[in-house]
Amino acid sequence: MKKALLLGAGFSYDIGMPLAKDFTKIFFEELRPEKLKSVFERLKNNEPYGKEHPIDRETIDILYDLYLEYYHQPNANYEEFLKAIQTYTKKHSREEQRSCDYVFGFFHSIITDIFLSHQARVSLLFNSLKSFYRDIQNLIPEDDSLWVFSLNHDLIVEMLCMEYKIPLSFGCNDYIEFPISNKQINEKIKFKSCKIKNLNKKSFSQNVGGINLVKIHGALNEFRQDENLIVVDYNLKEPCGYIRKVNDVYKTMNYFINNQPCKALGEIIVSDFAGEMQFLRYSILTGGKKYSETIKTKKDEYKLNLFDEVLPDIDELFIIGYSFADKHINNRIQKIMYQKENMKIHIVDPFCYETPECLSPFDYDLRVRKSFCQTPEWLYFVKNATWPNEEEFKTLFDFRKNRELYLNKMIDAAIETAKQIIRKK
Repeated sequence: MKKALLLGAGFSYDIGMPLAKDFTKIFFEELRPEKLKSVFERLKNNEPYGKEHPIDRETIDILYDLYLEYYHQPNANYEEFLKAIQTYTKKHSREEQRSCDYVFGFFHSIITDIFLSHQARVSLLFNSLKSFYRDIQNLIPEDDSLWVFSLNHDLIVEMLCMEYKIPLSFGCNDYIEFPISNKQINEKIKFKSCKIKNLNKKSFSQNVGGINLVKIHGALNEFRQDENLIVVDYNLKEPCGYIRKVNDVYKTMNYFINNQPCKALGEIIVSDFAGEMQFLRYSILTGGKKYSETIKTKKDEYKLNLFDEVLPDIDELFIIGYSFADKHINNRIQKIMYQKENMKIHIVDPFCYETPECLSPFDYDLRVRKSFCQTPEWLYFVKNATWPNEEEFKTLFDFRKNRELYLNKMIDAAIETAKQIIRKK
């Protein structure tokens, strides 16, 4: 029986990454109205599209008021706010649409930066919590690779693969390098690369005992460069070093004109080895328009096409920590359940008491099963056929009880360790 994983935010929660509601809280706390007001005033005076295409100042004010509306909602969701911008965009003139795109790009860049910052914090927790995820190895078949489709932007799966020496494929088999900047041509960062239109299941590794990882909604370590998908090349020996390498792409890579770094929303401006300007576009998809909601994928929806291509080969899909909020995913799961009578779904979620609407027609003969637990307990059970005792999971239970306190404590400890190393040198 061939199995695959579909991961939502709940998969990474017990290693420190936020759920959507947690990220929403962080998002609105980072962008308090009094802080955002002055930023929006600056946005109105910018000319991102040149003088011939000025920003519509009234649209900027309208979008600020829209933000206030969501900010004061008790159960607001950051993606619903972004979706509201996209919905507003469709109803107005091209000039107003450009202004909406500019504001959306501003929020998109902020979201990427928050994820990057949170990922860096979580990397400090990794050594303490990684053991509770090590049993992911037991899901990998002996004679094949395990397909993992992730809706998350984080790098937790990559870090686990590096830590436990699991072969990892992104479907990228070529390499490309860029210098740190046009002022530092000899210092470079290496990426794995492929033509994104050529991305299909045959381009992934068939390594026995490995993972084929598809980040359907993009990730911190993935970028678009012209027609290429490029992924920050990974060092299988040092998971936390990989986080630093990804951080260098965002924080260190630059293109300088008159000794000033060029900046843009939603992309990193870099140099090639000839000193020419190049662009690395963020891959993270957010808001309400990640993909079309029809069953038929559009020509440029390469990762959804890959999902469609692999699903018929799968006999059981384990859905871990996913809230079933994305129609473009739900539609495809429902479609394969209609098409393949022996297809089974296993939902791992401590709070998924009701069968999701897209799966309710198939909730018979154990085609849909549920495990009401969190990821580490489920992974442990898969390996041992029993649940962990309190002593075995004491560190994890402590982390859950004092999540923020524990996270800050680990950061302080890591900083102190770094100071000691510096003093010894």
